[in-house]
Amino acid sequence: MADSAAQQTSQLVVPSRWAKAPLLILCCAPLATVTVTYPMALADGRVDSRDFFISSSWDRGTERRVGVIGLGISSLALALVALQRYTEVTLLAQRLLEEVCLRLHRLNAIALGCALVSAFGGLGVSGFNVGYISTVHYSFASAAYICLFAYCLIQNRIDRLMLSHDSFCSSSSKPTTSHRCRVGLCCMSTLGIIVGTTTFNLGYLPAAALCELLVFGTQILYFWTWLLLSRAGDAKEVCISHVSPPLAGFAVQLTVMRADDHRTAEKQPGEC
Repeated sequence: MADSAAQQTSQLVVPSRWAKAPLLILCCAPLATVTVTYPMALADGRVDSRDFFISSSWDRGTERRVGVIGLGISSLALALVALQRYTEVTLLAQRLLEEVCLRLHRLNAIALGCALVSAFGGLGVSGFNVGYISTVHYSFASAAYICLFAYCLIQNRIDRLMLSHDSFCSSSSKPTTSHRCRVGLCCMSTLGIIVGTTTFNLGYLPAAALCELLVFGTQILYFWTWLLLSRAGDAKEVCISHVSPPLAGFAVQLTVMRADDHRTAEKQPGEC
């Protein structure tokens, strides 16, 4: 235990057990929504073997009400997660050289903007269903998917910059397994967006719908990689060490502590 404490240089501590609730909602709400709406849409004939787009599953009836609530909650959760992640990266960037810090701040700001636009696009999709004004619906849907895709790409770049810096990791040439998984998910999402857009414009609706489900699944799985790195209780701590790579991914910054102050904080849990 003493050796482990000596290796650890600093620690982000999140006292609130609800800190990762937005991330949990973001991971679960979209899946729960489509799980409910697809069987309902199949039952009333709105979804069939040719048209099984996600937006078609909540285009009318009771499933539309479910879709509006689920997509609205998911959009709000995405905005909160993006704000939390922005705070985390802002703090971690202060440990780096000024040039790298400024680069991270630029990427971080762009990523936050992409996430907020994506969340707004999600609200637009819920307000303008495909059966009402399809042009407006597709515009909002494109903004939601593409901006969320850009957000994930930028977060990959941010993780890579932090993992490659000596302040966080001594083995700078070896990204973590979770980072590789996120890169792979972004590659699959790229394929889905390109093929889906092409097949939709050519009129191959079943192929386009499959690509939409692929993009939807990979983007949700991206945030699940963040969630699975979280601790069972509070939001995941980011341990900064010269011995092993940090747990890149999701964290929330509320309090910064040195390793030798950790015991004191445990005795005074009410203090930040």
